[in-house]
Amino acid sequence: MHTKTGFLDRMIPLNGASHAEAVDYAIVIPMRYAECVAILADGRQVRLREAQQLVGWSGPVARRSFVFC
Repeated sequence: MHTKTGFLDRMIPLNGASHAEAVDYAIVIPMRYAECVAILADGRQVRLREAQQLVGWSGPVARRSFVFC
């Protein structure tokens, strides 16, 4: 496993996938709260195992920054 994705998998795990499989990340607001999703190469979108780890984001979509706790 790549060192960076291994770190992300330990610190900010995804539901049923690895960050190594992600080709992009997005913010979705399905109801009341924003969530971060990883978009996988096969088109699936998976959420963080603990959605509350996302504490903010900034910037336009093409250069978006995410803040996790």
